[in-house]
Amino acid sequence: MKRSPFVLTAAIGLAALLALSGCATGTATPSSSSGKVDAAAILKQAGADKPDPKIVCAGGKQYTLGYDAFSDTETFSVQEWLGLQKLAKNLGCVKLERLIDNADATQALQNANIFVQKQVDGVMTFNIIAAAAPGQARVFKTAGIPAITVGISAPDLPFVTVDEAAAGAQAGAALAKAFIKSGASGAPYLIVARNDVVGPVGIERMDGVTTGAKSVIKDLPADHILPIQAGDPAQAQARTLDVLGNVPDGATILFTGINDDIGYGVFRGIVQAGRQSDAIGVSLGAVRPGGLNYICQNKQYAGGVSYQPDKFANYMIPALIALINGADVPAQLIVPTRYLASADIATTYPDFTCGDQ
Repeated sequence: MKRSPFVLTAAIGLAALLALSGCATGTATPSSSSGKVDAAAILKQAGADKPDPKIVCAGGKQYTLGYDAFSDTETFSVQEWLGLQKLAKNLGCVKLERLIDNADATQALQNANIFVQKQVDGVMTFNIIAAAAPGQARVFKTAGIPAITVGISAPDLPFVTVDEAAAGAQAGAALAKAFIKSGASGAPYLIVARNDVVGPVGIERMDGVTTGAKSVIKDLPADHILPIQAGDPAQAQARTLDVLGNVPDGATILFTGINDDIGYGVFRGIVQAGRQSDAIGVSLGAVRPGGLNYICQNKQYAGGVSYQPDKFANYMIPALIALINGADVPAQLIVPTRYLASADIATTYPDFTCGDQ
């Protein structure tokens, strides 16, 4: 089961909930229309910068799509929801209904059944509880409702995600290049704040950091790579203080974390130890506003690997509508990440001002 560490931690120890399944029956179909719909053409719109309403909404069909999110306050989830709302408005044929499960497996399954009762045409789930994923998938399969997922994959549902290993490698390579650009002498030390409890996807991401750094600094000593485990920023700060004793005075400290907040926790530990003048960081996520503020407000940050949560909608909605209309949607749809240097934030996000909340 793949799961994505967009959030600080995923709930664990819920194995009993794996047995839960939906009992709703019936099927949901989009509003009838005599127009022709080309499902394959709709699928090709998944990932377009501006999905074409004439293609996605062909035949005059209207769609009610459910969206189950683990949070209505966590920054990645907020940005993804804003992207979904924006695209739905631009398309004109999509009505969204959102339910929040608050990272609770029982609520996630209840939300799945609520969407069945509402007879939505399709569902998008941003679930982060592995125990809930199979049950949600069974609910939708039993009801005959097409569904896709982000956050954690679910059996037989298309999964919208990123190439985690490649994203981590982007961060690691950027850190190494920033070190070389700084002109500092000696081999740097690399603090990598992991959270392996979230599963394979998180492990891939953070293994990628080391791979990326070593692709640039090929002779980086193994004992200069300092992994720590942290489920939240406070733990990241504490664990960073623990390992800094292994870093000689004056040595360069490269740092990142599994997401923006945990990476910033590492930075806080470095500052607490009085080592900020030695530090170079790259943020993983670069989610606005928090992730962008960490970068623009602290000169130690070279930049961040942007997961572009607002772009997920451009994959999610066209792929789901294609699925509703019978398209063979791939098991994974990969949303590209991009490296965003600190100096590029203003041009990439012209409506963002450093310090925005």
